[in-house]
Amino acid sequence: MPDNASVVHETELNAKEEMITKLQRSETAGVEPVINKIIS
Repeated sequence: MPDNASVVHETELNAKEEMITKLQRSETAGVEPVINKIIS
């Protein structure tokens, strides 16, 4: 069994990664239509 400190650390890391992924997705979603307008 891992100790509580490392479990908490893992959970925090996972939460940060999820936040970053969501931010990147929303940025991409916001940027894509703009890029498409510029290209077309």
